[in-house]
Amino acid sequence: IVVPTPGPTLFLNHSKPQYQSISSNLLLSTFYLTCVCVCVSEIRRCLALWSLQPPCVVCEDVSVEQLCEWTVEVRLDRHAFQNQTLFSSKKEAIRWSCHSLGTAGDIFQPGTDESKSTAVVKTFFLQRSFPLPVEEVAEPEKGRFCCNLKDITCVFTYRGEGSSEAAACQSAYQRALSRLAPFIGYCGPVAPPSSTADAKQRLSTLLEGTALTSVNSALSETQYRISAQLRFSGYSMETEGQDSRKATRAQLSQRLLGLLGEDEMDSTASVRNVLDEWFAKKGLEKPVFEYTNDKFGTKVTFSAPLICSYKEWQASREKAKKKLIDELQRRVKYFCDGSTN
Repeated sequence: IVVPTPGPTLFLNHSKPQYQSISSNLLLSTFYLTCVCVCVSEIRRCLALWSLQPPCVVCEDVSVEQLCEWTVEVRLDRHAFQNQTLFSSKKEAIRWSCHSLGTAGDIFQPGTDESKSTAVVKTFFLQRSFPLPVEEVAEPEKGRFCCNLKDITCVFTYRGEGSSEAAACQSAYQRALSRLAPFIGYCGPVAPPSSTADAKQRLSTLLEGTALTSVNSALSETQYRISAQLRFSGYSMETEGQDSRKATRAQLSQRLLGLLGEDEMDSTASVRNVLDEWFAKKGLEKPVFEYTNDKFGTKVTFSAPLICSYKEWQASREKAKKKLIDELQRRVKYFCDGSTN
């Protein structure tokens, strides 16, 4: 049996398909292939309705991207955090210990101010009805303080993302390893795991003999994004005359840029220059402008690839497909009058 190479992103190239024989993951491969074929069929149907058909317009590629999120939960049962770092005040000592706890539990958002560590950690415990850790401040040297945290009982959640369930799972376990190792007292470097099984085993080994246990590991979310590549070959767009030839050409250039997905540009920039630069950067021949019989009417003929996608991830393939079709429709409206309303 031969099917397209399986994976989180599957490309269907109608001109040069790449195949390989496989004996496993057949259902997964068939599932992806079915999804892509349905998308191609839907896109072709829409293009036909919009009178965009071969040989001038061809759907070359459709890709389906998958983003998985995996969560790993680790439970702490009356864990004690020992801290021997000394500070000049009790407040600083408590804050540093709370910051260490928050870092270990992946509680902080990126860029969280360290001065707010204590408040953020306490909010985390209170919102989840966990008992607050006991702060035990000591003064081993006169005027120098350290803070230990006792009776830490809670559940830490670690999230990982990847283009497959296995990659997301491995990422989540790696995050748990890197956050918990210093907190437990392991001072050595934490090398990335070689596989999901390796990551699970290393976390299990790390937690042995502690008050921490891994209680849950599961796929929490899967999102999708679909993109399509069309090929325009010798395609022409026309516009009726404006007040001048310059205005007509500028209006047509603006519409072509919108079709190509370059509708957000500096209002002070010359649309003609922006259009020429777009084609030059991609090594393509510049569009050819011609004047028609109408007063200042203009026609532009061009050949270029059009990659269309909806950037935000969607909760299902069906929603991702709909967003792609909506985006294609928004682009195609530039054929009419340049308006996307």
